Amino acid sequence: MVSWKIESEVDFNFLHALASFQDALGMAVTSPVCVMCPNTSLAMYYDCTDPENIGESIMRRRLRDGKEDIQRHIEFHDIGVKAFYDINDASNRNDRSGVIAVTFQLAEKTREYGLVVDRNKLSLRLTSFLDFPHANIGNYFCGMLVNSDGCGIIRALEFNPKNSFEGLRKGLDNLTQISLGFVSRDGPIPQVPIGNHDTGQGITDNSYRGKFELTKELLRRVGYDC
Repeated sequence: MVSWKIESEVDFNFLHALASFQDALGMAVTSPVCVMCPNTSLAMYYDCTDPENIGESIMRRRLRDGKEDIQRHIEFHDIGVKAFYDINDASNRNDRSGVIAVTFQLAEKTREYGLVVDRNKLSLRLTSFLDFPHANIGNYFCGMLVNSDGCGIIRALEFNPKNSFEGLRKGLDNLTQISLGFVSRDGPIPQVPIGNHDTGQGITDNSYRGKFELTKELLRRVGYDC
């Protein structure tokens, strides 16, 4: 893993929290088109079931029982993907206030989305399919905090590890609190990539945008218009 050096602990903490947030959204975005692997706690895309019609049957039930939740899901993540492009643009302009403004707006939208997920879980129970945003255990932030003694610190991504509504709220509260220190600094914003490499097109890369486009494509294949 290539690490980008960050000398300010304040910047490191915020960018780590922001990367964790994006990773959490990337984990949640595919939830409408994922099903559980038999006898495991692992998920796979519905078109990978054997036979494939098992997954298609699950998707037809989701479209019947949770179509409104799927629509809200798509609307939210469309906002999320665009927000991270806006954050990147503001960062390239060294506009700390712009970065924080978009971050705060997305955090508020995510709180609203949490209500959608919670309703999906309560109303559909065993057949619910939406997940609260939560970071992928084992992924690491690509930034490295360099201390005055020259030693570097890397940190795993962490956001709502228990995949709960309360954990989502706490993660968003932490992000907004850390943002206050970031926006008050005057130095240049470290140009550290947030999230996986995004080719900007297609459904094959592992970026937040790529996962969102793949989710929409898989929904189209079972008749959902998005």
